[in-house]
Amino acid sequence: MSRIKLLLGVELVVCFGPILLLWLLGVGSAWMLFIDREFTVVTIFSTFFVPFLLLLGGLGLYGIYRLIRYVYDSGQGVWSQGIYVYIGAGIVSCLGLVISNLLDGRVHFILVIFITPILSAMHLLYLAKRKSVSMVGY
Repeated sequence: MSRIKLLLGVELVVCFGPILLLWLLGVGSAWMLFIDREFTVVTIFSTFFVPFLLLLGGLGLYGIYRLIRYVYDSGQGVWSQGIYVYIGAGIVSCLGLVISNLLDGRVHFILVIFITPILSAMHLLYLAKRKSVSMVGY
């Protein structure tokens, strides 16, 4: 294994490890939103907003999986334009959580957990585009 692949693996673990754990916890506990007895505007909003963000986050994680497969493996991954849709869904999910934290006035270190996957996804997209251009021969 080359050093570049090792460093890329460290980047992926640092950037996507916490977000993957938060997504798994969210999926595991999302059912609790539907058993709340008090129906206020905030409760109704969060009942539909949180599962929507979880769905978008799951699509984004699937897009990252496909992108990692394309960047890491020389013959396994297949590049398609659909990866942009999946990555975009994940970015919208992360930005939704960042904006909701900013609107609540909670600006603290948890925002770093939602910003680093966006930056890492941009880096992976750059590497994939560079790989696809070098395979064509330009």
